[in-house]
Amino acid sequence: MISSVTIEERDLANQHFDRGLSFDIRGKLDDAITEMETAIVRDASFAEAHSELGDD
Repeated sequence: MISSVTIEERDLANQHFDRGLSFDIRGKLDDAITEMETAIVRDASFAEAHSELGDD
C-alpha cells in the first residue's frame, strides 16, 4: 500500500516525534504523549511514534 502522506506532513510528523522524544528525556511525559499523538495524526503509518506510545 502506498502512503498518501505528503512530504510536508511527514516532515511535520518527524518534528513532533523529535519534540516528543525531547520531552520524554526531560520527564515531561504528558507533553511527550501529546507530541507523539500529533505525529501519528500527521502520519498514521509512523511506526516509531506508535512504538513510543506502546501501540506496537
